[in-house]
Amino acid sequence: MQRLSLVAIAWWFVAFSACDPGEEAFLTVLGKGIVGGTADTSPEHQGIMVFLFNVPGGQALCTGTLISRRVILTAGHCVYDNRTNPGGFTVAFGDSITSGNYVTRRVAEVWLHPSYSVGSSYDPPVNDIAMLRLSSDAPANAPAIPYLTSSNGLTTADVGTTLEFVGYGITSASAQDSAGTRRHVFNDLRWLCTAQSGCTFSGYVTASRNTLCDDQNPGGPCSGDSGGPDLITRNGRQYIAGVNSYCDQNCQYYCCSTKVDAFAAEVGDWAGGGPGDPCATNADCTSGFCADNVCCDSACDRVCYSCNQPGFAGTCRMDANGAPCPDGDRCNGDETCLQGNCVAGALPNCDDANVCTQDSCDPAAGCVHAALPGGTPCPDNGNLCDGPESCQGGACVSGPALVCDDHEPCTQDACEPSAGCGHSPLADGTACGGGLCAPGTCQGGRCQAEQDACDDGDACTSDGCDPASGCRHDPLPDGFECGDCKMCLSRQCVEVPECTADGCGCGGAPASAGAVWWLGILLACRRRRW
Repeated sequence: MQRLSLVAIAWWFVAFSACDPGEEAFLTVLGKGIVGGTADTSPEHQGIMVFLFNVPGGQALCTGTLISRRVILTAGHCVYDNRTNPGGFTVAFGDSITSGNYVTRRVAEVWLHPSYSVGSSYDPPVNDIAMLRLSSDAPANAPAIPYLTSSNGLTTADVGTTLEFVGYGITSASAQDSAGTRRHVFNDLRWLCTAQSGCTFSGYVTASRNTLCDDQNPGGPCSGDSGGPDLITRNGRQYIAGVNSYCDQNCQYYCCSTKVDAFAAEVGDWAGGGPGDPCATNADCTSGFCADNVCCDSACDRVCYSCNQPGFAGTCRMDANGAPCPDGDRCNGDETCLQGNCVAGALPNCDDANVCTQDSCDPAAGCVHAALPGGTPCPDNGNLCDGPESCQGGACVSGPALVCDDHEPCTQDACEPSAGCGHSPLADGTACGGGLCAPGTCQGGRCQAEQDACDDGDACTSDGCDPASGCRHDPLPDGFECGDCKMCLSRQCVEVPECTADGCGCGGAPASAGAVWWLGILLACRRRRW
C-alpha cells in the first residue's frame, strides 16, 4: 500500500517586514505544489488565496477559496492544529506572495468538521473539510466562488469531466523559489467514491466516502495545494467541486479531494449564506436577499440590475448597456438596458412583402404571417397567357394556361403575353381537309368545301356542308317554287293544276286561291294513297 501525504506545505519562517498594517513577508518553503501547472492571474480566481498557520518549528502553507465576503473554504487538516486559535492564521490575497503585491486578512473564527479524522500514512482522512471566517471583508477584487450543492452535485455521470486545480504550492522540490504563486492545471475527474465504507480504485488508490480523485496525468495538486479548489464548470459558471486533501507520497499517481456537495448543508449553515453564496430563497442568506440564485447585498429587484455578474457575485450591480430587459410584449420592440434604465427598441416591421399573407404581431410570438385562403386573387404578373394569378399556400401562383384553340383549321392560334389569344388566318388556298363533306381549302380564314359536294338532287331541300357533321339537307317551305308550274309541298315538288302553258298563275309567288283549292284536293288524294 502506498503511503499517503497530506498536501499542506511547511514554511520556515525567517523574517518579515511590514508592507502595510497586517501584511507580512513570506519566505523560504519546503515541499511540492501544482504539478505541471502554469501561473494563474485570472480576475475570477482572485478569491483563491494562500494562508499561513503555525506548526512546530515554523509555519505551514495551505490554499483556500472565498465562498462569501468573509468565509474561506479549505481542508480540515490545514486548520486542525490551530482549530481553537484563530489568531494563528494569516490569510494573503494576491497572485504571488513572494512579490510583495498582496493583501492580508486576519481570521476571527475556525470551523472544522465535527467528524473529521486525520487518518494515517495508509488510511485516508475522513470528512477533510473546514472553514475560516475573516475578521473583515475580503478585498473588493476577490470574488466569491460558489460551491456545488445537492441540487447540482457530482455524480458518476461526471467521471471524465475536466476539472481545474488551483493552489500555491511549489512545482517541485528543487524549485523552492516557485512557492507562494497561484498556479493551475487541468485534469479529468478519474474516480468518485460515495460508498459508506470507502473505496479502492485500480488496486492502489484508497478513498474515504465522499471523495473524488485524479490520476495526476498530465498534472494535479500536491503539497502546498491542500484546501485549494477543484473547479468544475456547469452552464458556463465555475463551482467548487472538491477541496484538495491528499496524494500518494510523491504526487505521481493520484491525488484526492473532499466532495464538497456532500457537505453543502453544513457549509451553508456555518457560512450563513454570505453574499455570492448559492441560494433558493431569502431565508438561505444572512442578508435576507436571494437574487439571481445567489445571496445578495440588497433586494436587487430593479430592472437592469443583477447580483450574479461574473466576478461580482453577491453585489447588486448595473447591467451592461445592451443587456436585454424584455417586458414580455414582442410587438413594442426589444427593450435593452442603457445606463441602468430599460429603454424601448424599434417597433418590429412585420411586413414580409408577400401579398398572399396576412401580417400581424402577436405579443408572445412576435411577427406572424398567416397564409390567405387558397384562391384569393393576387396581382397579375403581366402575362395573359398563364391564366389569372391566385394565392395558394401563402404564395402567388399562376392559374391554368390560356386555351387559344378556336377549332378553325384555317387560323394560326397563338398567345401573346401582353395581348392574349390571337387567330391569324392562313393563306387562301391552304388545304384544310373539308371535313366530312369533301376536300376543302381555306378562304378568308374559313374552310370551304368544294361546291355541289352535298347536292342531293332534291329541289325541295337546301343543301350545305358542316365540316364537323357532314352534308346538310334542310327542307324548303311548302309553296316554294321548285320548277316551272311546280311548288314544294310536304318536301315534294308537285305540279300546280291551274298553271297554263303561257305561264299564267305560275311563278315563285304563292298560288291563287283556286290553285290552292286544287292543291288541297291533290294533297288529300295523295294522302289517301299513302
